[in-house]
Amino acid sequence: MSRDATTDWERIKAEYITGEMSYRDLADKYGVTVNAVHHHATPGGWYKERMAYRKRVAKKAVRQAENKDVKTLTRLLSIIDTAIDQVERSLRDDPDQLHRHILRDEDGAEGEEVLRRTDWQAVRYMAAAVKDMTATAHDLLRIRTRAEEDAMELSWARLELDRQKAAVGADTDEEGTGVVYLPPVADAAPPPEEAGEAAEDGKDS
Repeated sequence: MSRDATTDWERIKAEYITGEMSYRDLADKYGVTVNAVHHHATPGGWYKERMAYRKRVAKKAVRQAENKDVKTLTRLLSIIDTAIDQVERSLRDDPDQLHRHILRDEDGAEGEEVLRRTDWQAVRYMAAAVKDMTATAHDLLRIRTRAEEDAMELSWARLELDRQKAAVGADTDEEGTGVVYLPPVADAAPPPEEAGEAAEDGKDS
């Protein structure tokens, strides 16, 4: 019986599709020739199956990350809601708290007293807490503030101006815009060692 007949090609195929090894790596590992690997891989479309497998893995990873983000977002929003409820309940149950002051008498003894004058330090603390909670919610929900929107519009306007200057051949180097134009990104090509494998698979498609 020939070595090719006793070789577990299904195992080799699975290792190629789910791993990073090239045809030559597999040939060396399993003691077969590279031509033998090509003989089995080309009609079987191993390279295409590898690409399809990688896409499935990537999609699954994205779904898992999205699910994790949703759970985290839900928990954090719940915490923010609880904090806001506590602030509201505190103001409702103790309406005098922003007018309660710590006073010290002539002997240095301290005591609380409700005055008409507002304790603005307490107001600032409360406002800062609400501001922090609001900012956290905006970050979680990816809501941009008006200032962020304005900054983004300004960036797009500058980019459009640079494009117009480039179209008329203006020299923008002295303007200091710092905009760098990159060529469009094409679909990723297979690594050099797999280029031949992809080409071989393509002959049968």
